[in-house]
Amino acid sequence: VASVVGTARGGGRGRHVRQSVEWMYAWDIHCNSYFVWFVVVWGVHFFLSPFLVGESLLPFIMSNALYAAAFSWYFYVTHLGYRGTCQDSLFSL
Repeated sequence: VASVVGTARGGGRGRHVRQSVEWMYAWDIHCNSYFVWFVVVWGVHFFLSPFLVGESLLPFIMSNALYAAAFSWYFYVTHLGYRGTCQDSLFSL
């Protein structure tokens, strides 16, 4: 859908460059970004679960901070991937 809608002719002059979405590149960027999210949300959360099962405010904040960090890192790595600068910068943080 994005390839068809994003490259539809408009304006009447026809002076545009035909573009298409490289779906395998987009899938690779998503997988690279999702791996970081998966490790933080499932891996780190598993090891911190004895501390995160409490009913006070601190476990609530820690758990939400893990999800916020994972989503932030996912969007950051996705941004770097679409900019083309995500070579070794993932591991230099």
